[in-house]
Amino acid sequence: MAVSLYSLRFENPSAPALVILHGLLGSSRNWTTIGRALQDRYDVHAVDLRNHGDSPHAGAMRWAEMIDDLDVYLGQHGLNS
Repeated sequence: MAVSLYSLRFENPSAPALVILHGLLGSSRNWTTIGRALQDRYDVHAVDLRNHGDSPHAGAMRWAEMIDDLDVYLGQHGLNS
């Protein structure tokens, strides 16, 4: 079952979306400086994957579940490409 992912947003609704995923032990906060720098050109979504940062923690953390989480996030924000 998908969990609702937290994202650190640097909003620019008129710009194309840019989704950033952190590394193995990271979180969205690692992307604050870069997110701010990119905000003038992109609508930045720095996403915390499950069991990271401010996203919910779940017992399972397989690739398929993380993909489902991200797919739900993209749908919730109307991000098709």
